[in-house]
Amino acid sequence: MSTPFTRRDGTRGVSESVLLRQSWKEAGKVHTNTVASLSKLPPAQIDVLEAVINHGATLTGGATLPAPVLGAGRTHGGVAAVAALIDQLGLPGMIGPACRQRDLILGLVAARVCHPASKASQVTWWADTTLGADWGLDGATTDEVYEAMDWLLARRDALEDHLVGRWLKDETSNPHGLVLCDLTSTWLEGAHCPLAEYGYSRDGKKGLPQIEFVLVCDPRGLPVGVRVFKGDTADPGAFPDIVAGIRDRYRMSQAVVVGDRGMVTSKGVEALTAAGIGWVGALRRSQITALAAQKGPFQPSLFDERGILTCTSDEFPQERLIVCYNPARAEAARTLRQVLVEKTLTLIAPIGARVDAGRLVDPARIGQAVGRVIDRYHVASLIQTDIREHHLGYGPDTPTIRQAEALDGLYVIRTSLEATDIDDAGVIATYHNLNNVERDFSWLKSIDLQVRPVRHWLAGRVEAHLLICLLGLIITWHLRAAWKPLTFTDEQNPTPSIPARPARRSHAAHHKTATRTSPDGQPLHDFHGLLTHIAGLDRHPITYHTPTGPLTIQIVAQPTPIQAEAFRLIGAPIPQTIKPAR
Repeated sequence: MSTPFTRRDGTRGVSESVLLRQSWKEAGKVHTNTVASLSKLPPAQIDVLEAVINHGATLTGGATLPAPVLGAGRTHGGVAAVAALIDQLGLPGMIGPACRQRDLILGLVAARVCHPASKASQVTWWADTTLGADWGLDGATTDEVYEAMDWLLARRDALEDHLVGRWLKDETSNPHGLVLCDLTSTWLEGAHCPLAEYGYSRDGKKGLPQIEFVLVCDPRGLPVGVRVFKGDTADPGAFPDIVAGIRDRYRMSQAVVVGDRGMVTSKGVEALTAAGIGWVGALRRSQITALAAQKGPFQPSLFDERGILTCTSDEFPQERLIVCYNPARAEAARTLRQVLVEKTLTLIAPIGARVDAGRLVDPARIGQAVGRVIDRYHVASLIQTDIREHHLGYGPDTPTIRQAEALDGLYVIRTSLEATDIDDAGVIATYHNLNNVERDFSWLKSIDLQVRPVRHWLAGRVEAHLLICLLGLIITWHLRAAWKPLTFTDEQNPTPSIPARPARRSHAAHHKTATRTSPDGQPLHDFHGLLTHIAGLDRHPITYHTPTGPLTIQIVAQPTPIQAEAFRLIGAPIPQTIKPAR
């Protein structure tokens, strides 16, 4: 096959390549699949191979050659897709210059997406993939991997500069300079890491040492940075470091930090103001209660048709407060509260029966018995009790319940942005974008990348592990976006008609879920099922016995329609070999 090209000096040339191709006819249309590239073989071997494949070959005396031998294959499709995306996004250049350490880091990133496991397991897994053969990762040792992780950590600042410049500072996709950040925790194996501390576990792993880390994302939830803290660090404790990083490391003069009520606190606002950075956050429940007492009850009639009410308060100077009301959320809260109060009263009833029967007399013992059950469902403040000798009175605290119901369905967003910069609906949508960070946490911690548990005891290795997972999350983010037509994901990204309420899945997404097929009739997968199906595209060595000796070439299996479509959606052909990262 001849391919014309233009040299740097402007002269034109022709590149000759020899391809082994397979063609077949389907539904009246001829399809062609490139099985292997033979361009690097000597011409004499190509001629012999052509004779063997097209015409067969016999030896002198009429003896025939042995049949070709198909060797054990290596998984190819999944790692080839990830490698193609790594190249498209320019991650190799962001990480550092071409070297053995960079190849190992990119191999770890690909393994984190396709085979999330311990580093030792991933080193072994490379040998089962074409990535190991084509990138020279076969035979790599864990010591080499750890050295590469140390090399990556030394380049962390330069890497984040590239990521921030590529996505966070993009004025087209992020005109307001929004920086989404949230903090989560994960546990470690072992207790010798200096970052390991005992704290509030968001994973429900009580009694295990953990670390805290903050994910920094653009408004779409595309991650650009990660910061690791000791396991007993709360949101307010990590926030000053985040603010300093945005101001000094990212050098964003027009940044607006978007954080939840645990991040953007009063002290956090002071730090943001001092740094000249804007913010979008939310008030805590106690602050909403105080605001309602100051402004009067927020009756549903006060809100516009979008469920929005804007106000100011002396308690929050130079801030715009946007009160949002969601009636569906209010009704759900009332129903849940009623159920939990009734359950709590049911738990107290047997104690009351014991008191009435004279089996429980002492007020201290009655109080102990009630105390053991009254807050099982966290509604003790909504229950009235009257404990005396030979007496236990109990029931719902109606005035307190009414006060709680007055705040049901309400949440208040606080921001330093002026209405001329972004309107109320835009601020609400910006705050709701934090759901994208929560989604990233689910992908990072359990569904896709399995960052937990952390198996390193050096602080630097822990941070390098989080960096590798961050790069894997970037790849996963782009793969999920590109493969929406092949999965159950809603492709239309619907926005809520009423800003204060959550968005609903589109009709097309419900149709995909109900039929489990795409509009063109292809079966749908979840993301992991699709990745597993693509990984099933193997590459095999096939050995031909020629008169001059055995000749081995690599062939890729014929892709299924879904495998072919997956590569088309990421804008990459199915490669015969995975080219080294540039």
